[in-house]
Amino acid sequence: MNYVGKTSDITSISSKADYEAVTRVRDLRGTQIGKLPQVTIYKGNLLSAEEVLGLEHEHVVIATGSRWRRDGVGLTNRSAVNIHSAAQILTPDDLMDGRFPDRGPVVIFDDDHYYIGGVLAEQLRDRNLAMRLVTPGHTVSKYSEASLEAANILTRMRELGVQLSVHTNLVRVAQNELILQCRLSGETDSVAAAAVVLVTSREPVQLLYQELISEPQRLTDSGIRSVSVVGDAKVPGTIAAAAFDGHRYARELEGEAVDVAALPPSTRTLY
Repeated sequence: MNYVGKTSDITSISSKADYEAVTRVRDLRGTQIGKLPQVTIYKGNLLSAEEVLGLEHEHVVIATGSRWRRDGVGLTNRSAVNIHSAAQILTPDDLMDGRFPDRGPVVIFDDDHYYIGGVLAEQLRDRNLAMRLVTPGHTVSKYSEASLEAANILTRMRELGVQLSVHTNLVRVAQNELILQCRLSGETDSVAAAAVVLVTSREPVQLLYQELISEPQRLTDSGIRSVSVVGDAKVPGTIAAAAFDGHRYARELEGEAVDVAALPPSTRTLY
């Protein structure tokens, strides 16, 4: 089996401690997979459909991940937010790739409700940018209440001087200005924003997968018997869900079925 992929320095977004858990997942699995004599890993490779067809493998699995949306669609806004063409819109992917606003104020609209909004807020404050974190939830990072992290995140935001707006939705992005709406009263307000970071929802990256399955005859001619998509490239989810999906694919490739009913709820929903 060959694994071909592109690695990135995920620790560049924040301090090493912020992403320690994420890098442990990546490094552990890379180490364990690398011990298998039948597996060859090629890092730093982006393959085209033509190159995949030329690999002469019977089974191809696509794990190209997902990307954060730029249109504001998420849990609260089910259709695209009205965004001015001149507005500076960023996503967590931009910040992870080292693209930051050059001036403030910056507004993070966090409709993801987990840890990423707070992590990005801390990173932007470390760059001395004035900022505000806006969330439709009743508190910052409300899903982290289940993991007992919420109080620490809220305390950290206050220590950093991050302005917080809860029960607040983003309804329009103008040039250097946002229109916000209170979800309790319906009243609207405007705040200044030189840049907006949208932390809303993610879309699967399936371009390579779609290119491959669009020409079944070429797959047959290349000796490819199956093309599958796993992890975030199928359904964006948690790290645990993505890791399990890859694990499940490998086991079932050898004919060992996975009892989905016995899975924890956090992974069962993918299947």
